[in-house]
Amino acid sequence: MSQNVNIEKRIQIESRSNRDIIQGQFIDSYRNLTIKHLFGLKWAVEHFPKVAFIMKIDDDIFINYYLLNKFINNVLSRQEGYYVVGYVHNKMKTIRDPKSKWFVTELEFPFAQYPQFCSGWAYLGTVEAIKMILCNKKNFSKNFWIDDVYVTGILRNECFKLKPINHLYNIDPLSLKHWIDNQGKLQWHFLFSNTDNVHMLSNALKLNAIIHTNKQLYR
Repeated sequence: MSQNVNIEKRIQIESRSNRDIIQGQFIDSYRNLTIKHLFGLKWAVEHFPKVAFIMKIDDDIFINYYLLNKFINNVLSRQEGYYVVGYVHNKMKTIRDPKSKWFVTELEFPFAQYPQFCSGWAYLGTVEAIKMILCNKKNFSKNFWIDDVYVTGILRNECFKLKPINHLYNIDPLSLKHWIDNQGKLQWHFLFSNTDNVHMLSNALKLNAIIHTNKQLYR
């Protein structure tokens, strides 16, 4: 929920009109990202318990839907068991600098480095793996506010291994801009890409759809 009354009214109108927004009873703030993250996973598991995969993604990430579809059908569908795939961070140091956006006190997290975790940008997990993460929540009395560390690192930690696909992530928005400016003439092999703004995201989605449509027409 938003603390801004006008924004909340607009959200309610959007929700009633298009039924495309899920809201929980908490303030949507940066420090509440963990609550929102877990709320979304729980909602997905409860409403779609028989799906093969659940994907968590930030709203400013460009998804190459067509490549993602191939990746799921040709790679993930052949693998079994509990797993999450994504951009995996190993041995990331806990930031103790008070000036940093991600400053963490020893009271919040006492260890010098985080467990292996997936970036919250975008990741996919089997529904069984997501259920296991949610089930493991009962063993922890407090949330940790850095949501990707907490959900795919701390809650998951010893339950199952992460599968890195870091090479399928573009972390440089300028590379995406270059691809857009060249109207898709360059090859784009990434599943997910960071963006600088909503216009870049919109342009990338439109261009990708045009490229895919043209390929279908001229086969």
